[in-house]
Amino acid sequence: KKHASLDVLVNNAGVWAGERTTTGDGYESTWGINVVAPFLLTALLTEPLKAATDSRVINLSSVQHFKGEIHWDDLQLEKRYGAQRAYRQSKLALTMLTNEWAARQPAWLVNSVHPGVAGTERFLLGMQLGILHHLLDVGLAEAARSLDADLLLLAGGLVLGRDVQDAVGV
Repeated sequence: KKHASLDVLVNNAGVWAGERTTTGDGYESTWGINVVAPFLLTALLTEPLKAATDSRVINLSSVQHFKGEIHWDDLQLEKRYGAQRAYRQSKLALTMLTNEWAARQPAWLVNSVHPGVAGTERFLLGMQLGILHHLLDVGLAEAARSLDADLLLLAGGLVLGRDVQDAVGV
């Protein structure tokens, strides 16, 4: 069903691909899903967004964009793929696109946000490995003193609350 106007668009698709794969259109999967898809969907919905009185576009990005770098000579990461490299690049690109949408559509409220982390098995395993790295890096006695009841600082600067510590058994 078509609508004349669209008040809010939330681009929430995202992926962290362990291995380099491509979409049906030939894009590296992380780039295609995290960057091309929200760009294309927003572009396709430009007219209904313009027709609304208070349009809002929200792109779910990641704090990982701060550590990202755009590899202009290898956007598809065909020469040197790494899951973290691909994810960070894609989230930086999405944040840059968000800023560009905001500049080009000043009547819209356009933001990118970090939604937090999803407690997937892959993420929880990574947290356990991060905690192990922390324990080995600073020593068990120091690590025991540094584990606070409210916050846990893991390698990489990720701060998590007590509920996440409980989920991984810390």
